[in-house]
Amino acid sequence: MGAEPEPEPMPVPVCLAVSVVLVPFPAQGHVSPMLRLARALAARGVAATVAMPDFVHRRIVRAGGQQASVGVELASIHSGVPDDGKGDPPGFASFAHAMEHHMPVSLEEMLTARRRSLTGRSVACLVADVLASWAIPVADRCGVPVVGFWTAMLATYRVVAAIPELIEKGLISDCELDLSTADLPWLVGDVACQKSRFTFWLRTMKRAKNLRSSILINSFPDESAGGGDSAGNTPSQVLPHVLQVGPLPSNGGFDCSTKCDLLHDPPLAKNPSMWQADETCLEWLDQQRPGSVIYVSFGSWVPSIGGDVINELALGLQATGRPFLWALKEEPSWRDGLPKQYAESVAGRGKIVAWAPQEDVLRHNATGCFLTHCGWNSTLEAIQHGVRLLCYPVSGDQFINCAYIVKMWEMGMRLWSTKRGVVEDCVTRIMEGAEGRRMQEKMDELRERVIMGDARCAAKRNLDSFVDGIIIRDEPSQTLPFMVAADPKPAVPVRPTPAIVLVPFPAQGHISPMLSLARALAARGAAATVAVPDFVHRRIIGGVGVELVSLDSGIPDDGNGEPPGFASIAYAMEHHLPVSLEEMLMTRRGVACVVADILASWAFPVATRCGVPAAGFWAVMLAAYRVVAAIPELIDKGLISDSGIPISTKRTNNGEDKVNNGDCQIGDNLDVLPAELQLSTAELPWLVGDAACQKSRFNFWLQTMERAKNLRSILVNTFPGEAAGDSGCCNPPSQVLQVLQVGPSVWHDAPPAENTSMWQADETCLHWLDKQRDGSVMYVSFGSWVPSIGRDVINEIALSLQATGRPFLWALKEEPSWRDGLPKEYAEAVAGHGKIVAWAPQDDVLRHKAIGCYLTHCGWNSTLEAIQHGVRLLCYPVSGDQFINCAYIVKMWETGMRLWSTKRGVVEDCVTRIMEGDEGRRMQEKVNELRQRVMMGEARCAAKRNLDSFVDGIIMRDERIVFG
Repeated sequence: MGAEPEPEPMPVPVCLAVSVVLVPFPAQGHVSPMLRLARALAARGVAATVAMPDFVHRRIVRAGGQQASVGVELASIHSGVPDDGKGDPPGFASFAHAMEHHMPVSLEEMLTARRRSLTGRSVACLVADVLASWAIPVADRCGVPVVGFWTAMLATYRVVAAIPELIEKGLISDCELDLSTADLPWLVGDVACQKSRFTFWLRTMKRAKNLRSSILINSFPDESAGGGDSAGNTPSQVLPHVLQVGPLPSNGGFDCSTKCDLLHDPPLAKNPSMWQADETCLEWLDQQRPGSVIYVSFGSWVPSIGGDVINELALGLQATGRPFLWALKEEPSWRDGLPKQYAESVAGRGKIVAWAPQEDVLRHNATGCFLTHCGWNSTLEAIQHGVRLLCYPVSGDQFINCAYIVKMWEMGMRLWSTKRGVVEDCVTRIMEGAEGRRMQEKMDELRERVIMGDARCAAKRNLDSFVDGIIIRDEPSQTLPFMVAADPKPAVPVRPTPAIVLVPFPAQGHISPMLSLARALAARGAAATVAVPDFVHRRIIGGVGVELVSLDSGIPDDGNGEPPGFASIAYAMEHHLPVSLEEMLMTRRGVACVVADILASWAFPVATRCGVPAAGFWAVMLAAYRVVAAIPELIDKGLISDSGIPISTKRTNNGEDKVNNGDCQIGDNLDVLPAELQLSTAELPWLVGDAACQKSRFNFWLQTMERAKNLRSILVNTFPGEAAGDSGCCNPPSQVLQVLQVGPSVWHDAPPAENTSMWQADETCLHWLDKQRDGSVMYVSFGSWVPSIGRDVINEIALSLQATGRPFLWALKEEPSWRDGLPKEYAEAVAGHGKIVAWAPQDDVLRHKAIGCYLTHCGWNSTLEAIQHGVRLLCYPVSGDQFINCAYIVKMWETGMRLWSTKRGVVEDCVTRIMEGDEGRRMQEKVNELRQRVMMGEARCAAKRNLDSFVDGIIMRDERIVFG
């Protein structure tokens, strides 16, 4: 039967600035990542064309894959291989001949023809799979810059690049794993086949030597955690610059870790395949218990493992008694090994398909384990979806991948034999035992790092820099910026060390994030000094990880007992601390910048007098800043008086006063907060204490914002996009103020510090938590600087906690204004299920698996720590910005509920709803989504970029970047 006519390629609109042609090696495991790379380039504004052999093109079109490649042109190259697009693709020998004798001619014609197409622009770059090395000399002849693409691990590249050493020494160099020479990638098939493949590898690596520019690797930066690899390391001094850009997501973007991020990415695409997937297996999975199914697949291009092995494996799977899904090719060399009537005998719990939609299978919550050949694409997909691996490598790079899976990452085990008892034992260990649970923990850690953490950010930066290098090229003949031959002794630029002085507001909730910022700056090469009042300096417990200096406050204090109150601090900030800071800045030469908490606004005029640029630091939500910055508008609209007190009239658009019954909603007439938050004017940040206290605090805020209005840049201790769905959240409070949201994920980039609190934490509570059931404990704390909530409220909360019958941990200050509210002999009465401490190591407490809920005042640090550790919140705001935080928690993020009363029945009901009911489960889902976005997703990448740009701006002394 003759070959079918080639389908017409799908038209792709050509309106992009640069064109890139990508040439994959013609096997499914190479075509898939190349198509993903093409979609990622297209998502960045590049016109991407994937040029593939005709026999691959036919199969992708037949399987519907062209529809999944919208945005990328699929071009067919003549291969000279007789093929009708049905059955299995040609074997290695056939297309190896085609790659040397037919495909180069077709590709050269295509590149030459495109010199005058695409609105007059030639192909800017050719990206060739290193195994498709035949394309490298073609690109050279056409004058097109060429970059390599390696679809497997960097470690595998290192092994193959070491072929000369292997020949010379008989050893494997640079792999750092216990790998046998019998596991080398070219040892496939009989002796003749092995010799043919080895010759292919020699020719491939000889051509690849000409890739002196860059090679893109479909692996994650620092793939060898603990092994010394990094994105910047190259296999040798004469090999290309390595850019690790994987794992490449299906949709081409890098921001698909959450529903919110998907809004900004290309549509999620099914990966084009050369085989038609059997979708019925997904319906079958829907009927299985979560985590119960063993998925079995040996990939698309693995030689048959033999009838006997198939038979043993089939019987071993049957003997486990567990549900399994097996993607087993229909070729006789695979299927003939099955026992007779096997499909019927396992029909109750086993399903066999010819080809499975693997990503959908691994994503499914029923899949608990993946018995795999350890192909690199399968390994990456397992990491992306957090599925443990049972490894049975067959050939090629699979042995190297297996070694990393088992020994380096510890997220799977090797199946050394397919004997029935061995399979049963391994499946039981991985699906049930402590060993399997440890593997799942390791897998989850790796998944966070690779898919949502620093490795993801680095991969995204690498690909962005690659695309930028293409786009900024002015002339077609100009060498691309990233295409510079490797210097055997590259010069390392000396990065200057800028000195930064940080000035916090002297309260624990402001000192902690300022110290975190200082450590993050130090981790980026800055010399960070935190200047604190003497009464804070005396109380700080533990090493802070940066220089801590003391400023004279003029307050008599011995460091014992509670710190000074607001009135004393406010006086010291105006009359004593400025003198001390000015002396410090004048004696320290070369301070590049002062970063002052906006509530420590007294430091701004000091910095100005000393000629030091200043930036602000806002320790809480950006939303709270917007409210405070809107004070003039609140007064003008008649929502508050000139002294900051809420009034019951508000001014209408025609200037008339309208009487309101009760408090006004801030969002009604102001574009400050979303109206659905329903924040009352009675909940404004300065409304603390009696009327005199409120007036004093309001005047403090007026003075603070007056000084802050000259700032051109502020760092905000919140995550980019703190208010998903609030279009105003991204707008700076003024047109001249640059807002850089830099928290909280970047705080973890620096080495952890010891306890930096002004109080000694009671560590015994952690041992107590160790004895409680997972998710059973309610943690209660009202923070470090909250006015007493009253003896009656303390009494009600105490009795309510006792009445719930649930274990609780309460961090309750020892001051009489707090402790006197406890019922008599209360500690003894709840000793069986409750523990009270004066101060808790809160981060460790919230991290503990026993914690199921947090009854909190909604201080911003407490809110962030709850997000970081995925803990639901029961909210009882008291003062300050806590009402704003609470509104976001309950109404915007839906990660908690508000406790409107501390009466016994109300507390019991709320605790039950949040700890047991569907409402609480939905909250947990929401907090998990938010945690993923903030700590591991695009928000983390954006926060890192913001802080990096701030430091870079200081180093370059570019006031446009740092100070407006």
